[in-house]
Amino acid sequence: MMLAMALAHRVRARGGGGGGVRGGPARQPPGLCSLLAAIALFLVMIGSATLGIERAVDAVHNTRGDRLPAYNSAATAWKLGGASSFASVTDGFEARVGGVAVELFPKNGAQRVVQRDIHDPRSDVVRTPTTHVLYARIGRTPGTSMGEVVLVNPGEKVTVTVGVPSGDANANRPSADASRAARFAPFQCSVWSYSKSSVRDRVDCDSCPTVPSSESSARCQVACDDGGGRRRFIAQRHWVKAVTLVVEELNAGESDSASSSTRVALPLRPITPEQCVLSYHTDVRTKQEWNSALEVRGFCETQEGRTPPSASVDLVLNVRSSKDPVVVGGLLSDCSYDFGLSARENASSAIFLLMLAAVCIVAAAYWGRATGACTRNNLSDAEYNAAVRGDSNRTSSAPNRTRRSPPSGQRMRAYYVTGQSDYNDPYEQEVMRREARRQERMERQSEQRDSAQNIVEMAEVRRGEHRNGLASV
Repeated sequence: MMLAMALAHRVRARGGGGGGVRGGPARQPPGLCSLLAAIALFLVMIGSATLGIERAVDAVHNTRGDRLPAYNSAATAWKLGGASSFASVTDGFEARVGGVAVELFPKNGAQRVVQRDIHDPRSDVVRTPTTHVLYARIGRTPGTSMGEVVLVNPGEKVTVTVGVPSGDANANRPSADASRAARFAPFQCSVWSYSKSSVRDRVDCDSCPTVPSSESSARCQVACDDGGGRRRFIAQRHWVKAVTLVVEELNAGESDSASSSTRVALPLRPITPEQCVLSYHTDVRTKQEWNSALEVRGFCETQEGRTPPSASVDLVLNVRSSKDPVVVGGLLSDCSYDFGLSARENASSAIFLLMLAAVCIVAAAYWGRATGACTRNNLSDAEYNAAVRGDSNRTSSAPNRTRRSPPSGQRMRAYYVTGQSDYNDPYEQEVMRREARRQERMERQSEQRDSAQNIVEMAEVRRGEHRNGLASV
């Protein structure tokens, strides 16, 4: 499309074969539409070249090819017995959240209650139609034993352990003790201070520097400690709605110091954001009467502040094996569960984008030749007169053109036009249009005068007839 536009512009600029020389002013500058089209062409060219180079670099690095084999190996081992082995060893296990027992239910992912596979849709990924996950849902209901356990103050952590129920005498299973527990904060509350006069002026009161003498600390103190009615305070509350507890499963040949006769070790991995094990429900709350960050923090520690606005924001526990493909895929893909484009896809995108950039360059070159087809030369008076005489001899059959003489003592600018036998001078066209409008105006005035004269003559004739009639009477 861009190439066709450039060619059409070139055809309009060049009327045919032959050459000639003309005097007169420089060619008129391009209009607004041409300028906007040139800018758009330049932006498309730059964007296509940049994206094409990025895709080419991705195709060379091929991060998908480096990470996908590890995931496929884990998924294949999980399908061939890893899931069933984890299910048999963890049969009857329970979780303890803050010391309160929570029953765990096995899920295989068929009902879509738990995730059984990664989100990568490409065909080179090994699929796991079923899995094995221990599942539990804890309601955040005030007044209940479990609700009070998870409805804690902001930043307060709870301890979770996974193991056999208390009193189980099975010696082949490790018990759930505190040394193998995982800890996380079910509720977080951050305070933000916003200026009422400027949307850009906002301060995270929880990230203020602790050095009193620093400039940032002084700004935080002014914005967070004493708003003075000029600032608005917001409480951003975050409730953990799902947590994945990863059980470190031993590989073949390894042993557990607590229970060497088992293949499953119950120590849980530490819960960190890099583990892809936490998902949150976020809510924003503000009140007109809040005048400092201290008041907002006090609200977050009340029962109203700790309770989520929706009763459906429960805490879901998912207990997975460290060999689960979902756990492995999350770590390999940086929690995106997608390994990105393949080397072939990146190469195809790079080729297309770079070709598009090349087409833009070709279109720009054609356009530049079309708009810059005149080559400016500063000629002396003698050279200019010789050029004009040569042009008159070559175009003697053509109609006379209006020419402007250069001012005395100055050189005339001349342009050599390539591939153009009959160039339409904009100055001459404007003179012809003005002459045509003058002729039309004179013709309309002449017609109006003739009409007025005819009316006067008819009136005189009638007046004479009327007088003759009166004389005869």
